[in-house]
Amino acid sequence: MARAENHSMKRVVLCIVFLIILGSQSAHADYYFGEPRNCGPVINRSVADVEPCVSYDGLSLYYSQGTFGANLGLYVATRSSKEEAWGSPTRLGAQIQVPEYTGGQHVTSDGLTLYYSPMLSGGYGGPGDIWISTRASIDDPWGDPVIMEQPVSSPYEDWTPSLTRDNLSLCFMSTRPGGRGAMDLWMTTRQSEADAWQTPWNVGQTVNSPAFEGHPSLSADGRVLFFQSDRPGGSGSYDLWMTTRKTKDDAWSTPQNLGPGVNTAFMDSEPSISGDGFMLYFSSNRTGGQGDSDLWEVSIHPVIDFNGDYRIDIKDLQILIEHWGQDAPVVDMAPTPWGDGIVDGQDLEVFMKAYGQQLVDPSLLAHWKLDETEGDIAYDSVAENNGIVMGAALWVPDGGQTSGAIQLDGIDDSVETPFVLNPNEGVFSVFAWIKGGAPDQVIMSQKEGADWLAADDEGCLMTALISEGRRPGRPLVSDIMVTDGNWHRIGLVWDRTYRSLYVDDELAAVDVGVQDNFPSSRAELSLGAAGSRQAGTFWSGLIDDVQVYDRVVVP
Repeated sequence: MARAENHSMKRVVLCIVFLIILGSQSAHADYYFGEPRNCGPVINRSVADVEPCVSYDGLSLYYSQGTFGANLGLYVATRSSKEEAWGSPTRLGAQIQVPEYTGGQHVTSDGLTLYYSPMLSGGYGGPGDIWISTRASIDDPWGDPVIMEQPVSSPYEDWTPSLTRDNLSLCFMSTRPGGRGAMDLWMTTRQSEADAWQTPWNVGQTVNSPAFEGHPSLSADGRVLFFQSDRPGGSGSYDLWMTTRKTKDDAWSTPQNLGPGVNTAFMDSEPSISGDGFMLYFSSNRTGGQGDSDLWEVSIHPVIDFNGDYRIDIKDLQILIEHWGQDAPVVDMAPTPWGDGIVDGQDLEVFMKAYGQQLVDPSLLAHWKLDETEGDIAYDSVAENNGIVMGAALWVPDGGQTSGAIQLDGIDDSVETPFVLNPNEGVFSVFAWIKGGAPDQVIMSQKEGADWLAADDEGCLMTALISEGRRPGRPLVSDIMVTDGNWHRIGLVWDRTYRSLYVDDELAAVDVGVQDNFPSSRAELSLGAAGSRQAGTFWSGLIDDVQVYDRVVVP
């Protein structure tokens, strides 16, 4: 059957395949962190302010303040609403405090039980044990602490407990035997609050390493775990990391570093995630603080601009509705920024609160609008990835699909950009407008590497970005011609499992089998030239509005 005749049917089949693929993935919505903020001089003093624990309603902040080994006490600051600043902290009662160290605290969702790790005598081992204090109401004082019984307590060090909202899952750090490093993360569960805790188990080698893993913070539903570690791959002595799982019965995923926007070359540690999942508190001795170590907060935002057009509008709503009732990671963002495995009313509620907004997408790594009128610089509008125009390329100020564009001659013209993205390191999406071109010509590539977007020998969109692992890949080729002299918006999306090609915001091709990761490359990008620079592969036509994201974009 000719391509023109089977195109409509194949598009339907591809859409069905794509939805099946989305349904097979674990829940993991796209999100980004805001700019970390110091909690201010009311909270932070000239001494050490460490080990934050924010209550589930976000109205109480428990933390330790003082000098390690001398007088590190437990304090609480409160506020009437999340929009208000924290009030002056007060020190918890004497029955809670220990002169040398009082910290590692977690307050249950009802605010009536305090789990913490004071250096109290009378425990099972030293110097750390987990103790519990309760109160009848939030207006009553805390009662005398009692130690957690075995098997949670042990003759070894057991510190910094964190519980889920239902108080049925507990994570803590311990030096007990069976770990991988000097300090590991351990977990235990119980069937109800009336039942005893099970024997704790090591979280496992996917999360724990020979380095230090500690100070856990579980999300309310127990599907996200934040912790601190000095494992390789971080920015400083200690970094903040996170791992996720689809359900509480699944294994934890490979931990992800929270990245340079949150972590620094200093000690960033002791995370505490808010009950709603939209704010992370932590301690750090980075510059800009009040004392030895300060408390900081960073907001967490779901990405609601699903199609990457800088606005939240009816197109994004249509995408959400198309995936209603599915486990669709790209649009599943509630009840926390990571979703819950199904697109439903909770996601719609979050979406509608942001409806109509225009925004700058922090996942947009580079955007060459190509609207210049002169010169040899193609400016990046979101970062510092300005490109150099090579050859005799011409600016066409009024000839683009979105304002101007650049005309390439197919001989030696191109735009050479700095390094933007390593295709081996995670998900990404690339989109551009094109017009003209010819078979076997390339639209985007990495220098001396793969051709990310190109036309095949019949002028149809393809990608030669292939895996070279245990399952060597092959180019992904669509059935849609893009060298027909018309404007086309083309795209490549990689979700670490499947490649997807788009033409005019419609799915044009998708892998039928799981792909391995791509070869690592930190090379520069070329617009309108092949990685090989072979004659005949340079693009002869217009290119406009090139975008590179480090997330999955659904046009």
